[in-house]
Amino acid sequence: MSKSKSVNVSLLSEIRTLIESAKQRVAANANAELSLLYWNIGK
Repeated sequence: MSKSKSVNVSLLSEIRTLIESAKQRVAANANAELSLLYWNIGK
């Protein structure tokens, strides 16, 4: 594998990690907001 391909694979891996991390943060925030919503509805 050439150095260029190795760099590309590494870059793609880092981007994939960033995307997965962002997805997890979005899901956690959405769950927190839904919990607050349901709690306020139940009040």
